[in-house]
Amino acid sequence: PAAAEGAEAAAETSVVELTSASWDAAMRSGRPVFVEFYATWCPYCNALKPAWEALAEEANAAGQPSSSPLPLVARFDADAEPDFAFSKGFAGGFPDLVLYEGGSAAAGFRGRRALPELRRFAQRFGDAGACSA
Repeated sequence: PAAAEGAEAAAETSVVELTSASWDAAMRSGRPVFVEFYATWCPYCNALKPAWEALAEEANAAGQPSSSPLPLVARFDADAEPDFAFSKGFAGGFPDLVLYEGGSAAAGFRGRRALPELRRFAQRFGDAGACSA
């Protein structure tokens, strides 16, 4: 039942839900990937959720790798797979927001976790990817 609830929640959002099994495919999407490392029990992660989902609506709605000027917006449950998360650059605090280019961590987001700031940060990387395509 808990897995079914998680599947329903994932279906209601544009945020790409990553796991260790899907990580590499997302990193090869042809776009930078902006990842939220989260835990389901984290109140800060829950507070970020509306802004993160709004950013994902803008970035992921088009569906084609090169059709958005924003990076792919994703999240990874670092509490469920901590060893994998740490191997990919998770800093250990929730939520940890990391931008990946070509599969490597390029920058960590530091600042106010509101949609305008998240969008501004993402555009710095997404625009460069769109220009090179």
